[in-house]
Amino acid sequence: MSKKLILKLSKNQLISSESKKAFIEKSYYLSKLIEKCSIKQFNIFFFLNQKIKYQDKIKLKKQTQKLILRIESSYKEIETVVLYENKIKAQKGKKTFQKLKKSKQIKQISPGIYTIQGVFLKNFEQLDYFLDKYAKIERYKNIAAHNILPIQSLFANGYLSNFAHHAILCSHVERNIISIDQISNLKLLDKNFIKKKLNHPDLILSPTVCYHCFETLKKKKINKNIIFNIKASCNRYESKNFRTFERLQSFTMREYVAFGTKKFTDIFLKKNLNYFKKIFINLNVKFRIVSASDSFFSDQGMKKILYQNINSLKQEFQFWLPDEKKWLAVGSFNNHLQSLTSKYNITNTHKKNIYSACIGWGYERFIYSFLAQGLLFKKM
Repeated sequence: MSKKLILKLSKNQLISSESKKAFIEKSYYLSKLIEKCSIKQFNIFFFLNQKIKYQDKIKLKKQTQKLILRIESSYKEIETVVLYENKIKAQKGKKTFQKLKKSKQIKQISPGIYTIQGVFLKNFEQLDYFLDKYAKIERYKNIAAHNILPIQSLFANGYLSNFAHHAILCSHVERNIISIDQISNLKLLDKNFIKKKLNHPDLILSPTVCYHCFETLKKKKINKNIIFNIKASCNRYESKNFRTFERLQSFTMREYVAFGTKKFTDIFLKKNLNYFKKIFINLNVKFRIVSASDSFFSDQGMKKILYQNINSLKQEFQFWLPDEKKWLAVGSFNNHLQSLTSKYNITNTHKKNIYSACIGWGYERFIYSFLAQGLLFKKM
């Protein structure tokens, strides 16, 4: 028995950097035994939290091959297309994440969950002010929401079939006075005991902000085009993919969500893409705009990666991380077409499904990338 498992890849498996990255991120969902995964040359290295038995090793090998085939079938025809790059020399940061921790600007409460203060918080607030002010100038309709939804909503709209690995379900102690008293009288934390006393989940932490807008308009007829301005906390389970602010279990997002005709949603995306492109150029940010796809996991979901890519349904603003020497997505532009309005039965006055699109900005990622380039987001 061993705490390390090495699997050999064939020469035509996981060739591209995108497929390697996708495999490593998704490998942690293969088994709770996996603590770390890396790929070197043609070998996959799994580092485990306990010794693995022979039968479990065979099972993990089979599951690994299944995941490789899943990823290969989706990524072999996909190439990230750089639509624009602001080719400037970014100020080289040095251990930005460590500096933020040392200066107590960020504090990890739990893996992927942080409190923020100091300069980081000030920049965070300036970004929020700017994005909200812009929405007001454009006369987007303000709407407020919390970070929780009925689980039925994310089942009906297809989220669970595509992103079950990210879902964080909510429950409560069962409605039973004996169970409530037993939990109340625990002297030591016993997670297994608590688990047995939980009610079945009816709610789920929202993984994105725009679903609240769809719920608000559910089964309604829209007689004019509309754009919502909404901000909330989002939550996604990221397994072991917590390192810097690249992956967080809880993060802040502001979204602009448009509903209307196809022409209206297309113009909405194009206008905003050009506007923010000019803003970031003026701020001397090293960034690029690329074609992108969502982080699907299931067999059904992985097939949609190619569909998104071919139809250019998703673009990302990515900022350069100098000390990590890689790009990080900070904003996404998503064309839903009629995929979501049909599921929520949102129509026009002629009872035909309308179109929708959304633009989302991840605050923590945005400011982390900004500070990594030695920039400050000043009031605009």
